[in-house]
Amino acid sequence: MLRLTDEELSRVQDLYRVLPRWKRGEFLQELARRMQGREIGDADLRREAATTMRAVLGRGHAWVAEPD
Repeated sequence: MLRLTDEELSRVQDLYRVLPRWKRGEFLQELARRMQGREIGDADLRREAATTMRAVLGRGHAWVAEPD
């Protein structure tokens, strides 16, 4: 389990919101995996979240519009 402060959670949620819905779970799971067992500083979390976001978006067609 990844434990975040309210501020850290807010930063992750800001990135999460711009992802297509079908990529959000993958992003959160991969970020938790990458951060597991590490001391989390503000810069570390921001950098790892951005790296994870790029990795998740790079898989498949991330910006395909969702059906209504």
